[in-house]
Amino acid sequence: MTSDAAHPDDADDLLPDDAFDDLRAHDSESSPPIQSAAEMEAAIDEADKKALKFLRRGCTSKSVEGFGDWIIAPADQMEICEPSSESRPAHSLDFRSVNWFGREFTFTPTQAACVKLLWEAWQNKTPDVGGHTVLESVDAQSIRLDHVFRSGGRNLHPAWGEMIVAGETKGSYRLAPPLV
Repeated sequence: MTSDAAHPDDADDLLPDDAFDDLRAHDSESSPPIQSAAEMEAAIDEADKKALKFLRRGCTSKSVEGFGDWIIAPADQMEICEPSSESRPAHSLDFRSVNWFGREFTFTPTQAACVKLLWEAWQNKTPDVGGHTVLESVDAQSIRLDHVFRSGGRNLHPAWGEMIVAGETKGSYRLAPPLV
């Protein structure tokens, strides 16, 4: 990791021109300045969510490094990284078998129907789908999506929390490529 003092002007070169548009939209006139540690923590959590959303595009570049809770990567490489061909997601015709970025999962017919619906939303770049919408669309007998992905009443399916995650809004779900 390089020191900030060595190249103080290079930091701007790593970011796209519109990287701070969201921040400019929330200047001091449109929102009050941060007053407390709790407000600062909430702002950091929001920034973390945006960063994770950006990183969940399926990047498998070796240039991304984990550093504690932080993920560091050159911005220009984040845009161009592509999953390798052996780790690209794939599924059987009926979605009973799925290879999710190198991890293989098998599903029951009802689970497979749910995965198919989430997959189609993910491919359409509209990844979040309400849990009730998924359940109604596949005629599931459960009232909660996580119940569909339980075996033996208690154990969650291995894809739950790894491939299938909570969406941006309460009660929604999505497929999420793994972080590198």
